Amino acid sequence: MKYCTKCKKTKYKKSFHKDSYKKDGLRYWCKDCVNEYAINRLITNKEYVHKLQRNNDLKKRYGINQKKYNLMYIDQKGKCAICGLKKKVLVVDHSHTTNKVRKLLCNRCNMVLGQIKEDIKLLKNIEIYLKGF
Repeated sequence: MKYCTKCKKTKYKKSFHKDSYKKDGLRYWCKDCVNEYAINRLITNKEYVHKLQRNNDLKKRYGINQKKYNLMYIDQKGKCAICGLKKKVLVVDHSHTTNKVRKLLCNRCNMVLGQIKEDIKLLKNIEIYLKGF
């Protein structure tokens, strides 16, 4: 049995997360109190949590952080690298073969590239087709 310093209740040891830095190897707060604290922190700090998640997502998917994204956005003046439309949010374009980040695009241009599977020959055929009308 162990006493939780947060809820002031004595609970079974399995109700506490492990912590190798603590003398008894368990955290001071029980799992219920830790979860309640985490939920309240999410609710009160939504903007901060969103920024952390966005940064982690950029790192995981593209190998860049929010600061690098912001620099790319400023460098492109908030405009899509293909169509030139100014957008509040642009998506990261990257090569699916090398995973190398290229530029920032609007959703429409990014989806077109995805749909044609970055096939230049197909893109030229589309251009020829459209010029015929």
